[in-house]
Amino acid sequence: MTGSKRFRRERTLYQLHFEEPELDGFECVMSGVSLDAFIGVSALAAKLETPEGRTQENIEAQFTTLAGSMVSWNLDNDDGQPVPCDYEGLRVQDFDFVMKIMQGWMQALSSVPKASENDSPSGEISPERSLGLAAVSTSRAS
Repeated sequence: MTGSKRFRRERTLYQLHFEEPELDGFECVMSGVSLDAFIGVSALAAKLETPEGRTQENIEAQFTTLAGSMVSWNLDNDDGQPVPCDYEGLRVQDFDFVMKIMQGWMQALSSVPKASENDSPSGEISPERSLGLAAVSTSRAS
């Protein structure tokens, strides 16, 4: 590989999309994680499904990892002030709302983006793919 060009990969970002009417207009951008972090989050999710795994330490680890991957959101509090896009801002939200973000993020991380219909045979990449954004639906039957 002498004389090879080096390659630097851009950070992967996921624009989460929510189908729930009550979340219409909510925007949330999350970053990807390393394989190691994904394995850890997945293991924590499995532990949290058991009574013995539902410890405060495991719950907090799951949500601090989520908060650490939050890039931006357009969330305002009841006074119309922006809610910080960090762990403290996440902690004051309704649990159901936080779980919708978590589910959307986990789905985005484990999904392989489909090739865009707008990709040309010449190899030109669509604007969405060039930005590293993957559309994800988090709708689940309730």
